[in-house]
Amino acid sequence: MNPGDWVYTPRFEKVRIEAVYENYHECYRRGFNVPTHFRDDVWGVIGKIIATDTIIFAAYRK
Repeated sequence: MNPGDWVYTPRFEKVRIEAVYENYHECYRRGFNVPTHFRDDVWGVIGKIIATDTIIFAAYRK
């Protein structure tokens, strides 16, 4: 997965990946903490609220 890729999540539907991290803990340290319920064996996707009604998304390796 790369920044700029679009993925489907059950909670937010089609989202654009802004950043990719090595693991969940690194994402969480950077402020990403909104679950998306993305289902994949290799990747996780999590969101970060940056303004009212605005969320950016990052992917991480499981």
